[in-house]
Amino acid sequence: MSHGPFDRAQAVPEVGADYVTVPAVTQEELDGFQISFRDHAQYVLNHSRLTVQMYRSVYGNFRHFLRDPAHVDRPISALLDDLEAWVAWNRKRGLSAITTNTYFRMLRPFFHYLEKKHGVPNPYRGAKAPPIPPHRLPKALKPEQLERILA
Repeated sequence: MSHGPFDRAQAVPEVGADYVTVPAVTQEELDGFQISFRDHAQYVLNHSRLTVQMYRSVYGNFRHFLRDPAHVDRPISALLDDLEAWVAWNRKRGLSAITTNTYFRMLRPFFHYLEKKHGVPNPYRGAKAPPIPPHRLPKALKPEQLERILA
C-alpha cells in the first residue's frame, strides 16, 4: 500500500542504515498504516479478533497523545520518538502502571510493522517497557472469613 507521492516501501533502509533519507510520516499516513497493520495482524499473523481490537484501542490512545494541544509545538516525528512522554502523559491522566505497561507492549508490534514494511524509524529500538509494581502475595483470610466461606 502506497500513501502519497513517495513509496515508503522503497525507502526501507538496511540494518544499521541511517534513517535521515526517510521522509517524516503524517498523521493521515500513520492512520492508514494502522489499518493495514491490523489487517496484517488478523489475516496474515492470525491474531485473535480481541487482540486486533486492543491494537486499535491502544493506537487510539497514542493518537490522542499525538493530537493533544499540549504538543502543538512539537512535530509528529518528534512525538513518535518520545515514548517516555507518551507513558508520562498516560500516567498523568490516571492510568495505572500496569495499564500503561500493557499499552506500551501493545503498540510495539505496530512500530515493528512500520519499520519493516514502510521504513519508518522504530522508537522501540532500545526502549524499555515502563516498570510495573512487583506482585504482592494475597493476604491470608482470617479464620472467621474462612468459616463463613466454608459454611
